[in-house]
Order: sequence, then structure tokens, then C-alpha cells
Amino acid sequence: IDGKVDAKVHKFLLLCFSSIIRKSSYADPRMAKTYKSRRVIEKIKNGWEPTPIQFFEEALNKNFERMKSFLHEVKSKNSRVLVFQGDARETSTILKRNGIHKVDFIITSPPYINAQDYFRSYKLEIWWLGLATPEEVRHLNKKAIGTEHISEINYNSMPKSKNKLLDMILHKIWKNSEKIDKKNAKNKEKVNKKKVYIIHSYFEGMKAIFREFYGVLRTRGHFCLISGNNTICGVQIPTYKILTHIAKNNGFKLVEIVRDEIRYRSLPPDRNHSGGVIKEEWITVFQKVQ
Repeated sequence: IDGKVDAKVHKFLLLCFSSIIRKSSYADPRMAKTYKSRRVIEKIKNGWEPTPIQFFEEALNKNFERMKSFLHEVKSKNSRVLVFQGDARETSTILKRNGIHKVDFIITSPPYINAQDYFRSYKLEIWWLGLATPEEVRHLNKKAIGTEHISEINYNSMPKSKNKLLDMILHKIWKNSEKIDKKNAKNKEKVNKKKVYIIHSYFEGMKAIFREFYGVLRTRGHFCLISGNNTICGVQIPTYKILTHIAKNNGFKLVEIVRDEIRYRSLPPDRNHSGGVIKEEWITVFQKVQ
């Protein structure tokens, strides 16, 4: 990829190349965790050889067609695309810094709680592209919405929110942790109680984001949220219901809700994930009425 190439083209080529790293290595592209896979090692022993040049050409062609299609859509609608990088909890600051004070429409799909470690899924690509060092990735992971990296605390008291449904779920997981089997009981209880703090932290983070969205959205503007329910410690978390309650508390009006079955998955599952596969998503549309 080195040589006299336009800077934007160079970035595009690097991005395409980064997408084939896993399937050209000992890593298992079906799994989120980056590790030397016995399955891949066995495939190599049986004569399989990765073909990175072919993989790269395929990735290049696929992404080039996507870019062409996107450019056609933008031009046909006389649109303009601006991309800003930052924390969603600082949306208003990021937009104002770039001369934007209000928007008409927001669409977002927040992370699943405790179901997918996004930084772990992409850390190999992030390192390879030089976007962050391993230490910077760890720091970003700790700040992410839905992170499992909760600071070591005493776990003597259960965190509470102002949401009855959420508090009921937190209480159920907390109480279940006190009824677990005696074998490895102390460790299991600690893990379950930590999950309670992870869930609570997730929804507190989403509260902050909703406040930001309400502030930057114009009156009569719409906010579309795509979320999925999942299971933690054997307890179903009705994420979309809790997020709907949070949105309403922040001044939004619910105008539509749609259930959608997940047919295609762009991210691999965690290697030892026990929360079940999320099979559906909920599309909720809100409006800022005043």
C-alpha cells in the first residue's frame, strides 16, 4: 500500500486491508476474542492456506461498490455528509464546535448490555491501523457505554435508579446472587453483584445521552432508537422498555414502536457468552414536542 497514493485513497486501502487481518491469521473470525484458534491451526495442518491477496481484492471490490452506491445516494439527493468523532455524551459540545446548534433528526443504536465487547472485537484492527495503543484501547473501553470494566467497589449496597422496572430487575439479580450454590459462592456472588453495577451504569450513561439529544434536537424533531433486549444472570432485561421510560422522562414523546427480527450479524459472538443470542431488535421513534 506504500507509495505515491492520495491520502484519502491510502486510508481507504488500509481500511480494506484491516478487514482481512483475522481471516488471514491464526485468529478465528467467528469469535470476538482475539486468540490463536485451535480450529484454524487444525485447518492449516490439514492443508488450508490463507489467501490474503485474494481476500484484499474481494474486500476492495466490495467496499468500492459500497462507496459508489453511497456517493450516488448523496449526489442524487443533493446532500452533504459531515463526520465528527467524539463521545455521544458530549454531543452538543461536538456539534457547537463545528458550527451546528440544532438538528432535525437523530438515529442511533446503542451497545447491548454485557453482550458484546466492541473494543475487544476490533482491537486487532485498531492496533494494526495505529488508531490507538493497547493502553489507549483499555482506557477507551473503561469509558464506553455498557463497559464491564467497573471500578472495584465494596458491593455492600445495591445501586438504585428512579425507574421502577429497572430497580426491580437490579433487585432480582442482587437477591439471586445471595441464593447461589455454596460451591464458589463468594466469587459467584461478587460476579452477579458486579453485573448489577454494569446494568445500572449502562442506563445512567444512556440517560446522559438522551439529555444531550433533547438539547440539540429542534422542536418537532424526531429521535430514532434501535435497541435489543438480552439476558444477564438468567434475568431478561427489557432494554427498550427501560430506555423508552428514560426518553419520556427527558421530555420525548413516543410516536412509534416496531419489532424487527435480526437476520444478519456483523459482529461475532463472544467466545464464552452465556446470555443467549439476541434474536430481535426494537425500533422506537420519539419526538421532541416542545
